[in-house]
Amino acid sequence: MYIEAQAGDTGGNFSYPQPGCDTAVIRIGLKYAAFGGVSEVILHELFEFALTTMRLRYHNDDDLTLGKTSNGALFLFNHDEMSEAVGRVNAAYVDIVRIVRPMWAKAKAMRERSKR
Repeated sequence: MYIEAQAGDTGGNFSYPQPGCDTAVIRIGLKYAAFGGVSEVILHELFEFALTTMRLRYHNDDDLTLGKTSNGALFLFNHDEMSEAVGRVNAAYVDIVRIVRPMWAKAKAMRERSKR
């Protein structure tokens, strides 16, 4: 997994840069006044990534895919699968926050300096 922090953006997404590529790219916007906004994006993208790679993401046309937009996606899982997803998210979340928080702080400081 590769994390791409985007200083001038909000929201996030994940993708595979090329078909057949094993390394996912998770993009995280840093343009939030409080780190809680960034944390929410990290959690959202990690959960979506975990559930998708566990093949628990569905679309109305019964296509289970990584290549479609998440609009209209359904995630269907049982309690054991939820526990598995939470474990996967937790394993990555702590490390990602440790890396991304200083990047967010630097981006926030740069935005504040540019307002002066």
